[in-house]
Amino acid sequence: MNILSKPDMGFINSKFHKKQRKFICLALMGVGFLTFAPASQASLYNFTTISIITGYPATQAHGINDSGQVVGQYYDTSGWHGFVDSGGNINTITYPYILLPVAGTIANGINNNGQVVGRYAATTNDEYSGKYHGFTESDGNFKTIDYPTAITTWANGINNSGQVVGWFYNATDYPGYHSFVEKDGNFTVINTPSAPYSSHAYGINDNGQIVGYYDDINGYHGFEISGGVFSTLDHPSAVGTLNTGTRAYGINNNGQVVGQYWDGTSYHGFVESEGIFTTLDSPFATKNNYITGNYGINNNGQIVGTYVDDIGNHGFVATPATIPIPAAVWLFGSALGAIGFFNKRRIV
Repeated sequence: MNILSKPDMGFINSKFHKKQRKFICLALMGVGFLTFAPASQASLYNFTTISIITGYPATQAHGINDSGQVVGQYYDTSGWHGFVDSGGNINTITYPYILLPVAGTIANGINNNGQVVGRYAATTNDEYSGKYHGFTESDGNFKTIDYPTAITTWANGINNSGQVVGWFYNATDYPGYHSFVEKDGNFTVINTPSAPYSSHAYGINDNGQIVGYYDDINGYHGFEISGGVFSTLDHPSAVGTLNTGTRAYGINNNGQVVGQYWDGTSYHGFVESEGIFTTLDSPFATKNNYITGNYGINNNGQIVGTYVDDIGNHGFVATPATIPIPAAVWLFGSALGAIGFFNKRRIV
């Protein structure tokens, strides 16, 4: 007999069967709740702190690849240094010939081939004036990335094809900021439609999707460019004022975006997927006005960023830990078993 066919009234009115039908309904409701619960209820993150040098609480994590290698920056008595953290093994990245201690190197992104992108200031004057040069590094070999005519160039993200994204400003329209994509020395300028002179690209995935932020009279706004189509990404709780709002920093191949927003009191990290924003703050953050910034995400969903406590800045890795749902499986199996049992009784 098909269990979807109309049941007889004797079955429905039986007190015994009413109790069993109640159990079945509750079981199926439990399955539905656990199956269709929001992503924030279906997963957690395990946070691991990255502090390169004890006593110098000035570490920031900016990028992560699928092998879990993390890049960022730290500070010591000789200045700022980039780093690559490979399972706890720290490799310092210092662009050759820069003038320490004030000038320094910052690593911003890393792809699955181990290629690193970042920026450096060659002299103390450059550091003070904000004049930076972008770079790529692979196996100890450095290459400078400077947009022609630019006063400063930041290289922020790199995908597995070697496409680099960043931003620059130049002497012709200073202080205009423009995003770019670079590959093998060839630059493509990207201007956001809403703010053609204020665009900052930070992340690119293997599909060529680019994220970053722009600013206007209402503050900062995150953006995503996908297939040439521009979309604004504003966290619904963001408060946009001068130098505040929403900023997008990283995107993986699944289209998940990470970034930071200001809610009027503090900065918070976020994850965005298909238009749904989830706030994600490090549980170790204690600083009231600056809590968390999420800067990079790999294809496994691992997120890197920076949090601030009463001591200083610390990098972190947030690894998704899926909550097991054996209860849902048990409930579903019990419900099906009960349906089959009572259906069999009716046939007999």
